[in-house]
Amino acid sequence: MKKRIAMILALVMLTACSAAAADEIAEILAITAEPGGAAYTEGDWIDINDRETTLALWDAVKALAIGEKTEAPADGINAKLGFWFKDQSSADLFFAGRTLKTAEGEYYTLQNDEALWAALAEMTDHYRLTVKIDGYAFTLGESTPQDLIDTGACDYVMEEDGTISFSCDEGESWIYIRTEHGRLDEPILTVNAFWAETYIDYCGFDGIYSIGWLDDPDAIWSTDGYTVDERDDLIENGEMSGSNQWEGLGLWLTERFGAEESEEGITEAKIPLSDGRTVYVSTHGTPVRISLLPD
Repeated sequence: MKKRIAMILALVMLTACSAAAADEIAEILAITAEPGGAAYTEGDWIDINDRETTLALWDAVKALAIGEKTEAPADGINAKLGFWFKDQSSADLFFAGRTLKTAEGEYYTLQNDEALWAALAEMTDHYRLTVKIDGYAFTLGESTPQDLIDTGACDYVMEEDGTISFSCDEGESWIYIRTEHGRLDEPILTVNAFWAETYIDYCGFDGIYSIGWLDDPDAIWSTDGYTVDERDDLIENGEMSGSNQWEGLGLWLTERFGAEESEEGITEAKIPLSDGRTVYVSTHGTPVRISLLPD
């Protein structure tokens, strides 16, 4: 009899926990406002501003159902998917691997989640292939050098070896771009911004400590050992530079993707994409180099 009562109590507790997790999803699904944008982070930062991707992710979230309670996945990467809505409200979901992490720190499997993971994989692939130059986004395999020329932000020089050299700061520094045949109308295969002094952003890493931004990848992956508040104080007091801080990019590539350092001190990661391709991402304590071609 005691054993039966214990089993019933355990079942009641499990049901209550599952109900709590379901309530978190239910609160999010009760939002009727239209999503205006989203962001996804796995230790880097992906802004999702286009309507099609935002709505696809929101539809996938609305299809979710709570499965069984489970243990924290040993190799699960912590991630956050956040939405903001046109009525100024917002909502966040937290994951570890493919489990939902609740506010109480419990983990649950998800049901009807195939569309969510597929949408996140496609979106993440796109951002792993995208670099912002002077605020303009360019995606390997899609964007062309002509797209950069059309912004009017940069001058360019055609090199003899087929490299197309761009300067967005009147020749003070250069960015080197390669296509298959060195033509302006071909998809970009490599962007090398190692020596760039213009604004470069890759997956939220822009070499700048943004004061007060807790999700800033440069700060999250910083190697200086300071807390966010300590670092912000040092920058505001002029005791630390908040710019040209690229060490975090190297640590992220190493910890997340197993990057290795060459004899020249260049840290390179081979990041697999969901479609089978690989993007090669490098830093030398510098802005990023990304390529669909191995060195």
